[in-house]
Amino acid sequence: MIVTCPSCATRYNLDPGGLGPEGRTVRCSHCGRRWHQEPPTDMPVRVDAPPVDDDPFDFGPPEEADRPRPTPPITSHQRSSDSWVAWAGLISAVVLVLAGAYFARNVIVAFWPPAAKIYTTIGVPLSAEAIRGRSQLDFRNVEPSRIVENGETVLVVKGEIVNGSEDVTAVPEVRVIMRGDESQELGSWTFRPPEVRLVPNEIIRFETRYQNPPPETAGLTLVFLG
Repeated sequence: MIVTCPSCATRYNLDPGGLGPEGRTVRCSHCGRRWHQEPPTDMPVRVDAPPVDDDPFDFGPPEEADRPRPTPPITSHQRSSDSWVAWAGLISAVVLVLAGAYFARNVIVAFWPPAAKIYTTIGVPLSAEAIRGRSQLDFRNVEPSRIVENGETVLVVKGEIVNGSEDVTAVPEVRVIMRGDESQELGSWTFRPPEVRLVPNEIIRFETRYQNPPPETAGLTLVFLG
Protein backbone atom coordinates (compact mmCIF):
# COMPACT_ATOMS: atom_id res chain seq x y z
CA MET A 1 0.00 0.00 0.00
CA ILE A 2 1.04 3.63 -0.56
CA VAL A 3 1.35 5.78 2.58
CA THR A 4 1.48 9.58 2.29
CA CYS A 5 2.87 11.88 4.99
CA PRO A 6 0.14 14.36 6.00
CA SER A 7 2.73 17.12 6.52
CA CYS A 8 5.12 17.03 3.57
CA ALA A 9 3.16 14.71 1.24
CA THR A 10 6.14 12.37 0.86
CA ARG A 11 4.96 8.98 -0.32
CA TYR A 12 6.15 5.56 0.87
CA ASN A 13 5.48 2.02 -0.27
CA LEU A 14 4.52 0.04 2.86
CA ASP A 15 3.68 -3.59 3.43
CA PRO A 16 0.18 -3.43 4.98
CA GLY A 17 0.85 -6.60 6.95
CA GLY A 18 3.22 -4.69 9.22
CA LEU A 19 0.44 -2.41 10.49
CA GLY A 20 -1.57 -5.14 12.20
CA PRO A 21 -5.34 -5.18 12.46
CA GLU A 22 -5.45 -2.06 14.71
CA GLY A 23 -3.01 0.07 12.77
CA ARG A 24 0.20 1.59 14.08
CA THR A 25 2.07 4.85 14.63
CA VAL A 26 4.52 5.57 11.82
CA ARG A 27 7.11 8.31 11.29
CA CYS A 28 8.14 10.18 8.14
CA SER A 29 11.91 10.09 7.74
CA HIS A 30 11.76 13.18 5.52
CA CYS A 31 10.12 15.65 7.93
CA GLY A 32 9.88 13.65 11.17
CA ARG A 33 6.09 13.77 11.43
CA ARG A 34 4.41 10.88 13.32
CA TRP A 35 0.84 9.73 12.77
CA HIS A 36 -1.41 6.71 13.33
CA GLN A 37 -1.82 4.74 10.15
CA GLU A 38 -4.87 2.50 9.82
CA PRO A 39 -4.57 -0.75 7.84
CA PRO A 40 -6.49 -1.02 4.58
CA THR A 41 -10.04 -2.30 4.89
CA ASP A 42 -9.40 -5.15 2.48
CA MET A 43 -6.13 -6.29 4.11
CA PRO A 44 -5.93 -10.14 4.19
CA VAL A 45 -5.38 -11.92 7.50
CA ARG A 46 -1.85 -13.25 7.93
CA VAL A 47 -0.68 -15.80 10.45
CA ASP A 48 3.10 -15.42 10.23
CA ALA A 49 4.77 -12.18 9.36
CA PRO A 50 8.24 -12.27 7.81
CA PRO A 51 11.12 -10.84 9.83
CA VAL A 52 11.58 -7.10 9.38
CA ASP A 53 14.06 -4.46 10.46
CA ASP A 54 14.22 -3.20 14.01
CA ASP A 55 12.07 -0.22 13.13
CA PRO A 56 10.09 -0.98 9.98
CA PHE A 57 8.17 2.24 10.31
CA ASP A 58 11.23 4.50 10.29
CA PHE A 59 11.09 5.00 6.55
CA GLY A 60 14.22 5.55 4.51
CA PRO A 61 14.71 8.25 1.92
CA PRO A 62 11.62 9.14 -0.12
CA GLU A 63 11.12 7.67 -3.56
CA GLU A 64 13.25 9.26 -6.28
CA ALA A 65 10.14 10.26 -8.22
CA ASP A 66 9.14 12.64 -5.41
CA ARG A 67 12.46 14.49 -5.35
CA PRO A 68 12.96 17.49 -7.64
CA ARG A 69 15.71 16.80 -10.13
CA PRO A 70 18.48 19.43 -10.13
CA THR A 71 18.97 21.46 -13.29
CA PRO A 72 22.24 20.51 -14.97
CA PRO A 73 24.77 23.36 -14.81
CA ILE A 74 25.69 25.27 -17.95
CA THR A 75 29.13 24.16 -19.06
CA SER A 76 31.85 26.44 -20.38
CA HIS A 77 31.44 24.78 -23.79
CA GLN A 78 27.80 25.85 -23.92
CA ARG A 79 28.69 29.41 -22.92
CA SER A 80 31.42 29.67 -25.55
CA SER A 81 29.05 28.26 -28.18
CA ASP A 82 26.40 30.85 -27.34
CA SER A 83 29.00 33.64 -27.46
CA TRP A 84 30.21 32.46 -30.86
CA VAL A 85 26.66 32.52 -32.25
CA ALA A 86 26.12 36.06 -30.92
CA TRP A 87 29.39 37.33 -32.41
CA ALA A 88 28.65 35.65 -35.74
CA GLY A 89 25.26 37.34 -35.89
CA LEU A 90 26.78 40.74 -35.07
CA ILE A 91 29.52 40.39 -37.69
CA SER A 92 26.98 39.32 -40.32
CA ALA A 93 24.83 42.36 -39.58
CA VAL A 94 27.82 44.73 -39.88
CA VAL A 95 28.87 43.13 -43.18
CA LEU A 96 25.36 43.53 -44.59
CA VAL A 97 25.20 47.20 -43.57
CA LEU A 98 28.62 47.97 -45.08
CA ALA A 99 27.77 46.12 -48.29
CA GLY A 100 24.52 48.03 -48.62
CA ALA A 101 26.29 51.34 -48.00
CA TYR A 102 28.84 50.52 -50.72
CA PHE A 103 26.60 49.19 -53.48
CA ALA A 104 23.89 51.81 -52.88
CA ARG A 105 26.36 54.69 -52.45
CA ASN A 106 25.16 56.66 -55.48
CA VAL A 107 21.54 56.47 -54.33
CA ILE A 108 22.52 57.44 -50.78
CA VAL A 109 24.48 60.48 -51.97
CA ALA A 110 21.61 61.52 -54.24
CA PHE A 111 19.25 61.64 -51.27
CA TRP A 112 21.80 62.88 -48.70
CA PRO A 113 24.54 64.95 -50.40
CA PRO A 114 26.76 65.28 -47.25
CA ALA A 115 27.44 61.54 -47.58
CA ALA A 116 29.63 62.35 -50.60
CA LYS A 117 32.25 63.77 -48.24
CA ILE A 118 32.39 60.49 -46.33
CA TYR A 119 32.74 58.37 -49.46
CA THR A 120 35.39 60.57 -51.06
CA THR A 121 37.36 60.78 -47.81
CA ILE A 122 37.71 56.99 -47.66
CA GLY A 123 38.41 56.75 -51.39
CA VAL A 124 35.14 55.20 -52.62
CA PRO A 125 34.42 56.39 -56.19
CA LEU A 126 31.07 58.02 -57.00
CA SER A 127 29.32 58.64 -60.27
CA ALA A 128 29.15 62.21 -61.57
CA GLU A 129 25.35 62.18 -61.17
CA ALA A 130 25.66 61.07 -57.58
CA ILE A 131 28.26 63.73 -56.82
CA ARG A 132 26.02 66.44 -58.19
CA GLY A 133 22.93 64.74 -56.73
CA ARG A 134 20.58 67.42 -55.50
CA SER A 135 23.34 69.95 -55.11
CA GLN A 136 22.54 73.45 -56.35
CA LEU A 137 26.15 73.99 -57.40
CA ASP A 138 28.04 72.57 -60.35
CA PHE A 139 31.47 72.72 -61.98
CA ARG A 140 31.98 73.98 -65.52
CA ASN A 141 34.87 74.34 -67.92
CA VAL A 142 37.39 72.57 -65.68
CA GLU A 143 40.84 72.76 -67.31
CA PRO A 144 43.87 71.02 -65.74
CA SER A 145 47.40 71.77 -66.91
CA ARG A 146 50.99 71.20 -65.82
CA ILE A 147 53.62 73.90 -65.50
CA VAL A 148 57.13 74.07 -64.08
CA GLU A 149 57.96 76.61 -61.37
CA ASN A 150 61.38 76.81 -59.72
CA GLY A 151 62.25 73.41 -61.14
CA GLU A 152 59.12 71.69 -59.74
CA THR A 153 56.08 70.39 -61.59
CA VAL A 154 52.85 72.13 -60.61
CA LEU A 155 49.36 70.89 -61.47
CA VAL A 156 47.09 73.88 -62.17
CA VAL A 157 43.32 73.41 -62.21
CA LYS A 158 41.06 76.19 -63.46
CA GLY A 159 37.31 76.18 -63.82
CA GLU A 160 33.96 77.70 -62.91
CA ILE A 161 31.38 77.12 -60.21
CA VAL A 162 27.77 77.97 -61.07
CA ASN A 163 24.70 78.25 -58.87
CA GLY A 164 21.92 76.78 -60.99
CA SER A 165 19.21 77.22 -58.37
CA GLU A 166 16.85 80.07 -57.60
CA ASP A 167 18.24 80.55 -54.10
CA VAL A 168 21.35 82.04 -52.57
CA THR A 169 23.64 79.05 -51.98
CA ALA A 170 26.68 78.65 -49.72
CA VAL A 171 29.85 77.51 -51.47
CA PRO A 172 31.74 74.83 -49.49
CA GLU A 173 35.34 73.71 -49.82
CA VAL A 174 36.25 71.63 -52.85
CA ARG A 175 38.27 68.43 -52.89
CA VAL A 176 40.33 67.63 -55.98
CA ILE A 177 41.06 63.91 -56.42
CA MET A 178 43.87 62.78 -58.73
CA ARG A 179 43.18 59.46 -60.45
CA GLY A 180 45.21 57.01 -62.53
CA ASP A 181 44.39 55.20 -65.76
CA GLU A 182 42.04 52.80 -63.95
CA SER A 183 40.31 55.56 -61.95
CA GLN A 184 42.25 54.60 -58.82
CA GLU A 185 42.88 57.46 -56.38
CA LEU A 186 46.48 58.67 -56.36
CA GLY A 187 46.12 61.62 -54.00
CA SER A 188 43.98 64.67 -53.29
CA TRP A 189 43.92 68.18 -51.90
CA THR A 190 41.27 70.71 -50.90
CA PHE A 191 40.84 74.39 -51.58
CA ARG A 192 38.35 77.11 -50.73
CA PRO A 193 36.65 78.91 -53.65
CA PRO A 194 36.98 82.73 -53.81
CA GLU A 195 33.33 83.27 -52.78
CA VAL A 196 31.48 81.80 -49.81
CA ARG A 197 27.99 82.08 -51.39
CA LEU A 198 26.45 82.60 -54.79
CA VAL A 199 23.22 84.27 -55.83
CA PRO A 200 20.96 82.48 -58.34
CA ASN A 201 22.69 81.78 -61.68
CA GLU A 202 25.91 83.42 -60.52
CA ILE A 203 29.18 82.03 -61.88
CA ILE A 204 32.63 82.39 -60.31
CA ARG A 205 36.01 81.29 -61.59
CA PHE A 206 38.53 79.43 -59.48
CA GLU A 207 42.14 78.36 -59.75
CA THR A 208 43.98 75.90 -57.52
CA ARG A 209 47.48 74.40 -57.65
CA TYR A 210 49.23 71.28 -56.45
CA GLN A 211 53.01 70.84 -56.40
CA ASN A 212 54.66 67.63 -57.58
CA PRO A 213 51.55 65.64 -58.58
CA PRO A 214 51.98 61.92 -59.29
CA PRO A 215 53.32 61.58 -62.85
CA GLU A 216 50.76 58.86 -63.63
CA THR A 217 47.82 61.21 -62.96
CA ALA A 218 45.38 60.74 -65.85
CA GLY A 219 42.23 62.45 -64.60
CA LEU A 220 40.64 64.54 -61.86
CA THR A 221 37.44 64.42 -59.83
CA LEU A 222 36.14 67.56 -58.11
CA VAL A 223 33.79 67.19 -55.16
CA PHE A 224 32.00 69.72 -52.96
CA LEU A 225 32.64 68.88 -49.30
CA GLY A 226 29.51 70.54 -47.94
